[in-house]
Amino acid sequence: MSRLSPILLLSLSCSLGIDAADLPAPAAMGSALDPSLIDSSDVFGLVSELMPWDPNVSGADDAFARLIERDPWRALDEIESRLRSQGDMGGVIRWAPRLAQRLPSDSRASLLNALALAAAGQTAQAQAALDQIPVDGPVGTTAMYRPLARAFLLRAQRRFADALEAARQAGELDPRHPYPDNLIGRLRIEQGEVDAAISSFEDAIAKSDRFVPGFTNLGSARLLRRDDQGAHQAFDQALAIQPTNCPALIGLATLDQLESDARMAATRLLACVDADPSNLLARQRLVPVLLEQRDYAEAERHARALLDQDAPMARRLLGDILLRLDRPAEAREALVPLVSDDQAGYLLVYADLVENDLTGAQQRLRILNRQVAAAGPRFLELVVSIALGKEPTKTEIAELAKAPAGQPLADLITATALLSSGRFDEARPHWQRSESILAPFSLIGLEARTLDDAAFKLERPSFLLGFALYLKDLQPAAGRAFSAGLAHDPDSPFGRYFSALSQLALGDRQGAIKHLRHALIAAPKFFAAHTLLAGLSLETGDNAQAIEHFEAARRLHLDASVLVTLGMLHERQQNTDEAVRIYRQLIADFPDSFIGYNQLAWLYARRGENLGKALDLATRANEIQPGNSGVQDTLGWIFFQRGEYPQALEYARNANQIAKGSRPEILYHLARMDYAVDKNVEKVKKTLGDLLQGHPAFDGRDEASSFIDRLK
Repeated sequence: MSRLSPILLLSLSCSLGIDAADLPAPAAMGSALDPSLIDSSDVFGLVSELMPWDPNVSGADDAFARLIERDPWRALDEIESRLRSQGDMGGVIRWAPRLAQRLPSDSRASLLNALALAAAGQTAQAQAALDQIPVDGPVGTTAMYRPLARAFLLRAQRRFADALEAARQAGELDPRHPYPDNLIGRLRIEQGEVDAAISSFEDAIAKSDRFVPGFTNLGSARLLRRDDQGAHQAFDQALAIQPTNCPALIGLATLDQLESDARMAATRLLACVDADPSNLLARQRLVPVLLEQRDYAEAERHARALLDQDAPMARRLLGDILLRLDRPAEAREALVPLVSDDQAGYLLVYADLVENDLTGAQQRLRILNRQVAAAGPRFLELVVSIALGKEPTKTEIAELAKAPAGQPLADLITATALLSSGRFDEARPHWQRSESILAPFSLIGLEARTLDDAAFKLERPSFLLGFALYLKDLQPAAGRAFSAGLAHDPDSPFGRYFSALSQLALGDRQGAIKHLRHALIAAPKFFAAHTLLAGLSLETGDNAQAIEHFEAARRLHLDASVLVTLGMLHERQQNTDEAVRIYRQLIADFPDSFIGYNQLAWLYARRGENLGKALDLATRANEIQPGNSGVQDTLGWIFFQRGEYPQALEYARNANQIAKGSRPEILYHLARMDYAVDKNVEKVKKTLGDLLQGHPAFDGRDEASSFIDRLK
């Protein structure tokens, strides 16, 4: 199911037996479309190729450099051992050239040096090194280095079939060495044979259970198959061997992003950058995550660190960040050198708009739209045309609608034209078709008879400019445009609502609340304004106001998220009877959703009452949504309350495994159940003490603290 807006539910400090990620988005919520040319998959998202193969676990080790000088044979043995056991090709690349200089007549050192050059992409030097080494002589592992180096060279030439054959020859010369299997897996990935690649990586790991690149490549291949749980497990195994392994950290960060956990993704990517500041891929992926969190200062720092390593991408990222920081002149300075870059040109359009240079923006867009058939630039060109006083033709709007993702933008252009002339009934279907990009806006509760009044007309040019800037998250500029529109139509519920969103994005909650209250004076049945204001009331701790606005929203529209949030709020306020009534309504109105069943079951389980009914409800929730951590936790607590501890433990462990140990309330329940079975006072006191120290707020914290006190 869709993730509920943080404004509505993540401000509730207690999950009450359910993960907020499971809750349905209300009708007023959705996902905004940023009509940008920048493809986020360039810098983040599903891997299109595997992570860098091998971690550099050797590093700048002065002691190892001294060992090479003192005892090169021992150093050579150590490098080979690490390559075999841990897949440390980084160490081979770093130290093999120096060893070849120390042992110029040793074929083992020479072949290992050729392999290092080939793996590092120095193809000409690698081929020259191989040509100087006699073909006959070395056997076993040493002989294996020649075809393995050839496999790297052939791979660089994209001769994948020949490279695969060379890697197989290497494996035949040393059947117990895992690296040929690892390279075979990589080659199979590049040929699109993901299942065969997974098998090869598993073969490599079977030969050495500490073979780090085998685990990271296995995780990446599973991710390509969208086996997220298997990928997570493989990356975790790599980190258990090497806690700062960058490919594993990047892989886990990718999974975090897929699960909408930007905070954890940033934490992992920062750990990689700290361990290896030269890791380009980690920084490339870190910057968009920081942008998502609106940590612009940190994003700017890392984008600038990329400038020398990858100028075009770094300049685009830096320009984007500077625009969000309302520094268009600096953004322009970063972007102007990319004269033939369409993405940079698109960002320069936004720089013109931020500086209110509409003519300059129009000129750039005319050039850009001749080169790129994308909805974003076409939409902006029509918006700028309207702001300059020229109404777009039906043909231009139709062309926008034909572009990928262009239909809702075209409907928005049409809807605003109709609304600005007071023709709300005609505008309504166009507004509704554009709601996917207007989220969390919704027309629910807005009626023609209310909006026919001239005071509710929309000042269209300013609104469209503000909305275009809002979509690109250029909030200071968006706020200025919306304010200009409100100067013309101060009572416009549309203008007030989007001004509130812009203020909220800037962190000005009081400003947002002021706009929403004004919108509700003008349109008392404005569902989206009620739900947004209710969420803000939650954040400020005003539960009574939150209930008032959610109740108003409930009377306007049947919405699952509004009902479940109301139920949770009534529980918080100790209004148990009202919470039970709301959850029963949720079950009746949404019988195919597991949430109502689980919430009512959790309410009973938490209070230790109606446990038979609670079990029936939770069982039904589990039938509808099997494998959900919140439902498993509810079932566990029901059995705990019934004194059936083995079954309680089984469900709690399942819940914790599904949640990957991330939910402290589940960990609390698990500790209580462990204690009920083994009565180990010291163990439970330590477990709960660590939990309380690591999690300052969670559902059950007071209970956990009280339980520890009773044990003393």
